[in-house]
Amino acid sequence: MDIRNVAAFAGYNVNIKTGNCDVSKSNWNRNDFPFWKYFEKATTAECLNSWKAKGKDISEWSDFAQNGAKSIGDSQITIIMPESLQKKMESDSVFALKIMEKVSTWKKNYDSADVAIGMANGESHSQAKMALQTGSYLIELDENGDVENYTVTTHGTEYLATLSNGEKKIYNRNTFHARKDTSDIDQRELITERESDAKESLYIEAMAVLSTGMRKI
Repeated sequence: MDIRNVAAFAGYNVNIKTGNCDVSKSNWNRNDFPFWKYFEKATTAECLNSWKAKGKDISEWSDFAQNGAKSIGDSQITIIMPESLQKKMESDSVFALKIMEKVSTWKKNYDSADVAIGMANGESHSQAKMALQTGSYLIELDENGDVENYTVTTHGTEYLATLSNGEKKIYNRNTFHARKDTSDIDQRELITERESDAKESLYIEAMAVLSTGMRKI
């Protein structure tokens, strides 16, 4: 049973990389970690195991990070899984179906939360959904089929961001946003305060989904 047949992945180009991906959480969550290499056909699950951070992390909006995100293309999904999981799925169709359902549920939950956050930040529902449909997903599964790490890359939308040095800057749709966890959400501010108030309940609900059960279901 092929995980590429998950209904939630319809319309995406899905690639599976099987092997021993051994990247620390601290490295994975850095902006200079070249996660986009996992989307290249010639690379393996182990291709970034030896990657080492060099000094202070860079900005998500740096040319290096933005050019890397742009190189992925639209509507791509790469799933990394250990060989032990793949073998269990190949030998047990019931187990394989359970994993497919688990990954599908994760994506549906993530998408619902991300759309709500987009609307809370001033997007229309259709704009928020389109950003995800053209976005790309990198999902690392552990031996139990739980989501160990992820990076979801979407086209940027216009919003006011607070940089690490306190500077405020407006970004538009020519930028790419890579979400690896929920810490970046707190740095985003609405350009229109009134829209923030109107969408507050959506934002709170989305934060709850992202912070509970998103990584492991």
